[in-house]
Amino acid sequence: MRDVVLQSGLPRTTIHHYIREGLLPPAKKSSRNAALYGEEHLDRLRLIGELREEAAGALSIPQVRKVLAHMGTGMTPAAAARLVTSGIEPTASPGVHPDLLEAMVTANLIDRAGESPRSAGDLLVARSCDALVGMVGVDLGDLTPLSDLIREVGEYAESLAALYATQAEAASQPPGPTPGQIREGIRHVLDALLWRSLET
Repeated sequence: MRDVVLQSGLPRTTIHHYIREGLLPPAKKSSRNAALYGEEHLDRLRLIGELREEAAGALSIPQVRKVLAHMGTGMTPAAAARLVTSGIEPTASPGVHPDLLEAMVTANLIDRAGESPRSAGDLLVARSCDALVGMVGVDLGDLTPLSDLIREVGEYAESLAALYATQAEAASQPPGPTPGQIREGIRHVLDALLWRSLET
């Protein structure tokens, strides 16, 4: 335990609290009064710290537990945190109007779901479209303008991320932001532009 405290920079009480809360798996007992902690424990402690930081939205212990559970199904930490902070549970049905869901599938905005839960991205897109459709009163019979706009934005974000990666590689620069980080930055710009247009 002493090594984990030193390497993580966290107090012993915090580490024990995370174990009690189910955020950190217990260590293997090496003797009656000693336990072995590995690199996976340090990695988990780093992740918990990142999720609990103000920059990540300062997730609560129950929210961190949900993020870790989602990650156990193969989700990335970013996707899992986004679902948790959006209050969306992974499910095959994102809880939107069936006509809108079918229109989004037809427009290739989201994948058709089988028995397994939808991806975090599909759930977020479905919920966002549902909220937007309700807010502006889009006719469910014609989602073409909305789907065209979303498709163009997605293609633009992917193209920009690919261009940046190619330029960084050509210049032999150290790796910069990931495509996911670039998409997130673009999303913030688009959110700001949308809100500005709605205010005028």
